[in-house]
Amino acid sequence: LTWDATLNWDKITQKVTSLGGLPDFTRSTSGGFNTTAGQSGGTAFDLFRVEQDQPYGTMYGNQIVTDVSQLSTDAAGNVLNAGVSSGELKASNFVVNSDGYVVEAGSEGTINEQVFFVADEDGNNMATIIGNTNPDWNIGFTSNIKWKDLGLYFVVEHQHGGDIYNYTRQLLYFNDRHQDNADYGAAGKHLDYSGAASRIYNAGGASSHFVEDGTFTKVREISLTYTLKGDKLGSLGGSLDNIKFGISGRNLITITDYSGWDPEVAIGQNPTNFRFDEYSYPNFRTFSGQVSLTF
Repeated sequence: LTWDATLNWDKITQKVTSLGGLPDFTRSTSGGFNTTAGQSGGTAFDLFRVEQDQPYGTMYGNQIVTDVSQLSTDAAGNVLNAGVSSGELKASNFVVNSDGYVVEAGSEGTINEQVFFVADEDGNNMATIIGNTNPDWNIGFTSNIKWKDLGLYFVVEHQHGGDIYNYTRQLLYFNDRHQDNADYGAAGKHLDYSGAASRIYNAGGASSHFVEDGTFTKVREISLTYTLKGDKLGSLGGSLDNIKFGISGRNLITITDYSGWDPEVAIGQNPTNFRFDEYSYPNFRTFSGQVSLTF
């Protein structure tokens, strides 16, 4: 019996130290991000901010208010956040709903139940940091066990942290086709709470609601082999040293809380690039067999 095992752990920290005199900018495919107003428009591709002293892969967008203390108020204590229905409402007129979002008291379950975004002193929605695609750390375990003529090889990988922007989920909200829409309805929410007219959907702009933790554990590969050699080859022993039979599978198990198909997503299918899920196709689960002849 022999057993070879390898354990790898890594943690990478990085930040943009200089842009060579250029202003901060947001990567975009549509030019929809207004760097002056700090507002996100167009599509959620206008998401990844390249800014000095911030990590490369920082997400900027509108942050949903989750605590009453985050509401913007004037000197008289009146709430100024965009979308406040009418009148001079104080912080005491707002509550945290069952989803952990601040809404107007009494609006739960009605068409008026809407979330609010973090705002500036004038009540205008602000573009703030809503995520970071860089994982906290990674670990991988490789094991190769051999016993007599049998061999078992497997690889397990774990990524801890690293945010994903689930644009697929956001687009499905627009058409009322995501499971969340049904779940909200079953919980007594109005359709407009999460549909195309909702502030959660944010008119297709970047919203913290669609930033998800990309932590995952994957059984990347398992391979089982059996080798025939020596007397077990019978009459073939005169011309062959051995025959090896094997079966293997890749991407067999994925354990994650990410709601999309696969947490390994990125723009351009590059795993080192920004993690943005726009109907990204999941990794294949594959099975293969082999027969190897050694002369």
